[in-house]
Formats: sequence, structure tokens, C-alpha cells
Amino acid sequence: MSEELPIEPPDVWPSAEPDPQRYANRPLLILLENYILDTIGELDEPTERQVAQAVRTAFGGKKDWRTTFRNQLGLDEMIDVEIYELWEKFRDEKADSAAVEPIQYAKFIADVSFADIC
Repeated sequence: MSEELPIEPPDVWPSAEPDPQRYANRPLLILLENYILDTIGELDEPTERQVAQAVRTAFGGKKDWRTTFRNQLGLDEMIDVEIYELWEKFRDEKADSAAVEPIQYAKFIADVSFADIC
């Protein structure tokens, strides 16, 4: 099952600044945002290793933490393509104005498309 992704960017993007309160009592949210960042090629290697370990600790699974995480959330593997293509679209639309930070995109997608599971 694929979650419904937005087709239009927001009028106001979420903040790119760290916000620990955002994740209070919502540990799945930070994993989801990092999953999105990895999907668009914007997750650094040290963080990816930490996320992979957290997913394996929480859900088991082998080396491919992304598949384990996707399966735990009941997401179709095509969600990766949808997330990436939408990132490209939103980023291209913003080319003439202020660039969208990857974390802003990850927060937006998590808030709009996955609010029911986080």
C-alpha cells in the first residue's frame, strides 16, 4: 500500500532548524524523516549507520534496513520512487527562489503523508 503523497508544495515549508520537541514521544517520526532523506540521497553515512542500527534494534531484519522499515510500515516499495520524483519536482519548481532544504522536504512529507502512523 502506498501512502498518498501531496502533489503541490506547501505555501510555507517546515523549519530546517532542529526541533527536539517535534520528536517527543514520536520516535518513529525521526526514523521516517531519515528514511525520506535516504530515499532522496541526502542522508549522510554516519547518520545512515545509526538509523540502520535503530531499525534493526526496533524491528529486527538484516542489512537492508530500508526494506525492514518499509515492511513494518506496510509501505509498497514504489513509495521510494514517488518520494524521489516529488523531491525532484519540488526542487525544480523552487530553482528560481530560495532552495528547499532536504530536511524541510522530509518533514513536510512525514507530516502530510504519514501523520496517521507517526
